[in-house]
Amino acid sequence: GYYTPGCGYSSPNHNIMRFPPYVVDQQSAFLLRRSLARSPLMVWKRRMLWNRVLIESRKPEVCHVAILAGVHGDEQAGFRAFERLLVRLSREPLLQGRVSLIPGNLLAASRKRPTRCAAGQDMNRLFAEPHVLAQQGLVPSGPDWQRAQELTHYLRDVDVLLDLHSTSSPSKPFVVIDKVDDRMRALLAGMPVQRIDYSYRGVLPGTTMEYVERHGGRAITVECGEHRQASGTGAKVAFASAIALLRNLGMLEPGPNPIVTSIPTVRLITRGLIRHPASLQYEPWFKSGAKVAPGQRLAHDRTGEYRAPSAEQLASMLNDNVPDHLIAIMVTAPTRVARVKPHDAYLLGIIDS
Repeated sequence: GYYTPGCGYSSPNHNIMRFPPYVVDQQSAFLLRRSLARSPLMVWKRRMLWNRVLIESRKPEVCHVAILAGVHGDEQAGFRAFERLLVRLSREPLLQGRVSLIPGNLLAASRKRPTRCAAGQDMNRLFAEPHVLAQQGLVPSGPDWQRAQELTHYLRDVDVLLDLHSTSSPSKPFVVIDKVDDRMRALLAGMPVQRIDYSYRGVLPGTTMEYVERHGGRAITVECGEHRQASGTGAKVAFASAIALLRNLGMLEPGPNPIVTSIPTVRLITRGLIRHPASLQYEPWFKSGAKVAPGQRLAHDRTGEYRAPSAEQLASMLNDNVPDHLIAIMVTAPTRVARVKPHDAYLLGIIDS
């Protein structure tokens, strides 16, 4: 590796650009912003310029926050937020801890027309043991899996992960977490989100969040709005969420007191894993946001039909507290379901009263 005064430390072995304590200098921030503006990582085939940007305070051991963008290559809001974060952290030094800015699926993101994944496997289901992958029709090989393995090197010792995503259809910003407790509510304070989805573990295996929490950290996914708003609203939501988290952890000076509002919470119940996506057909009424009765038919393919959990199944899952209806949190277009493994088609949840 080598150190350049004012430009930090660059490690060819680990592709890390590391800035000296206290501050990201203006020159380094400019160079990185310029590279991000051309492409999320420069060019994969000519070796990436950086695999992580590590920004440290004089007390780096206090807390390690990782901010991850582009786990799905066509979700670019996080990359745009990185540009703004580099400017902000070049002007306002961290008070404590360290921050890693990590680009996700580099190959998928760097294409002329970015794609969700590099070679047909959802990278955000690949942070799991081989038997869990096999249950979802995934294999531990290929560029998506290889990149997931590279990221485990950076995520293993993270205290808090902020994973920045966006949605394929119009949506308001929301977060996905595992548990709604006082500690998590403190971390979320001030984030510009309008819904909290929780209890993802067991419903969505093999995610970055599950990996970090399995190793003792806390994890937050922010869905920043629709893909095509990445450079506008999406980037603003991603940036504001990152700044709020760093303030809540005492890593930046406090901002204005956030307006305290009641944010609806939705418990994730089940996902639709499709057996034959090429023949998938939804019921005409079944769309994101639709109310779903227990046991109601949702879709079919040539292997059979797909139904919501029955009242008996819900009673077992929810200790006999069976709701009148569930909510379709996400319903993915059949063509998109067919392109990526695992073939997740929909998510169902229950709005807490």
